[in-house]
Amino acid sequence: MMQINTTKLHMEGTGKKLRHIAEKHGYSIKDIQNYLGLACPQAIYRWYKGQAIPTVDHLLSLSCLYHVHMEELVATEQEVCPFRYGYLLLWKEEKRGMRLIRIYRERISGQAMQIV
Repeated sequence: MMQINTTKLHMEGTGKKLRHIAEKHGYSIKDIQNYLGLACPQAIYRWYKGQAIPTVDHLLSLSCLYHVHMEELVATEQEVCPFRYGYLLLWKEEKRGMRLIRIYRERISGQAMQIV
Protein backbone atom coordinates (compact mmCIF):
# COMPACT_ATOMS: atom_id res chain seq x y z
CA MET A 1 0.00 0.00 0.00
CA MET A 2 1.33 3.42 -0.96
CA GLN A 3 2.02 5.84 1.87
CA ILE A 4 0.50 9.32 1.59
CA ASN A 5 3.05 12.11 1.31
CA THR A 6 2.15 14.91 3.70
CA THR A 7 5.07 17.23 2.92
CA LYS A 8 3.95 20.87 3.01
CA LEU A 9 5.69 24.11 2.19
CA HIS A 10 6.57 26.33 5.12
CA MET A 11 5.81 29.91 4.09
CA GLU A 12 7.97 31.73 6.63
CA GLY A 13 10.94 29.40 6.05
CA THR A 14 10.57 29.84 2.30
CA GLY A 15 10.59 33.62 2.72
CA LYS A 16 13.79 33.46 4.75
CA LYS A 17 15.44 31.26 2.13
CA LEU A 18 14.39 33.56 -0.71
CA ARG A 19 15.74 36.63 1.11
CA HIS A 20 19.01 34.87 2.00
CA ILE A 21 19.65 33.65 -1.55
CA ALA A 22 18.85 37.07 -3.04
CA GLU A 23 21.22 38.82 -0.61
CA LYS A 24 23.91 36.19 -1.20
CA HIS A 25 23.77 36.88 -4.95
CA GLY A 26 23.65 40.65 -4.43
CA TYR A 27 20.14 41.25 -5.78
CA SER A 28 17.89 43.93 -4.33
CA ILE A 29 14.11 43.72 -4.22
CA LYS A 30 14.01 46.20 -7.11
CA ASP A 31 16.34 43.97 -9.16
CA ILE A 32 14.09 40.96 -8.60
CA GLN A 33 10.98 43.01 -9.36
CA ASN A 34 12.44 44.10 -12.70
CA TYR A 35 13.71 40.59 -13.55
CA LEU A 36 10.28 39.05 -12.93
CA GLY A 37 8.43 41.91 -14.61
CA LEU A 38 6.34 42.69 -11.54
CA ALA A 39 4.45 46.00 -11.47
CA CYS A 40 5.25 46.60 -7.79
CA PRO A 41 7.54 45.02 -5.17
CA GLN A 42 4.75 44.13 -2.73
CA ALA A 43 4.65 40.48 -3.83
CA ILE A 44 8.35 40.08 -3.01
CA TYR A 45 7.88 41.70 0.41
CA ARG A 46 5.02 39.27 1.08
CA TRP A 47 7.24 36.32 0.09
CA TYR A 48 10.02 37.49 2.42
CA LYS A 49 7.56 37.92 5.32
CA GLY A 50 6.08 34.46 4.77
CA GLN A 51 2.67 35.84 3.86
CA ALA A 52 2.66 34.36 0.34
CA ILE A 53 4.51 31.83 -1.81
CA PRO A 54 5.82 32.68 -5.30
CA THR A 55 4.05 31.07 -8.24
CA VAL A 56 5.73 28.13 -9.95
CA ASP A 57 6.59 30.45 -12.87
CA HIS A 58 8.32 32.89 -10.51
CA LEU A 59 10.16 30.07 -8.71
CA LEU A 60 11.38 28.76 -12.06
CA SER A 61 12.56 32.24 -13.10
CA LEU A 62 14.32 32.77 -9.75
CA SER A 63 16.00 29.37 -9.99
CA CYS A 64 17.41 30.39 -13.38
CA LEU A 65 18.56 33.74 -12.01
CA TYR A 66 20.33 32.16 -9.03
CA HIS A 67 21.49 29.02 -10.89
CA VAL A 68 19.91 26.68 -8.32
CA HIS A 69 17.18 24.04 -8.39
CA MET A 70 13.66 25.26 -7.64
CA GLU A 71 13.48 23.06 -4.55
CA GLU A 72 16.41 24.97 -3.06
CA LEU A 73 14.21 28.07 -2.99
CA VAL A 74 11.46 26.62 -0.82
CA ALA A 75 11.39 25.34 2.76
CA THR A 76 9.26 22.44 3.90
CA GLU A 77 7.82 21.79 7.33
CA GLN A 78 10.37 18.97 7.63
CA GLU A 79 13.18 21.50 7.43
CA VAL A 80 11.61 23.98 9.81
CA CYS A 81 9.96 21.58 12.31
CA PRO A 82 12.59 18.84 12.67
CA PHE A 83 11.38 17.08 15.79
CA ARG A 84 7.94 16.56 14.33
CA TYR A 85 9.55 14.31 11.71
CA GLY A 86 12.48 12.98 13.74
CA TYR A 87 15.16 14.58 11.59
CA LEU A 88 16.40 17.94 10.42
CA LEU A 89 16.96 18.73 6.74
CA LEU A 90 19.62 21.33 6.00
CA TRP A 91 21.10 22.75 2.84
CA LYS A 92 24.89 22.65 3.08
CA GLU A 93 26.80 25.02 0.86
CA GLU A 94 29.68 23.43 -1.02
CA LYS A 95 32.00 24.50 -3.83
CA ARG A 96 29.71 23.02 -6.50
CA GLY A 97 26.45 24.23 -5.02
CA MET A 98 24.08 23.14 -2.32
CA ARG A 99 23.66 19.62 -0.95
CA LEU A 100 20.78 18.43 1.17
CA ILE A 101 21.83 16.69 4.37
CA ARG A 102 19.60 14.93 6.85
CA ILE A 103 20.60 15.03 10.50
CA TYR A 104 18.64 12.71 12.73
CA ARG A 105 17.30 13.59 16.16
CA GLU A 106 20.04 11.59 17.88
CA ARG A 107 22.72 13.90 16.45
CA ILE A 108 20.78 16.99 17.42
CA SER A 109 20.40 15.74 20.99
CA GLY A 110 24.13 15.09 21.37
CA GLN A 111 25.06 11.78 19.77
CA ALA A 112 27.31 11.68 16.74
CA MET A 113 24.97 10.07 14.22
CA GLN A 114 24.57 11.66 10.81
CA ILE A 115 23.24 10.16 7.61
CA VAL A 116 24.02 12.07 4.44
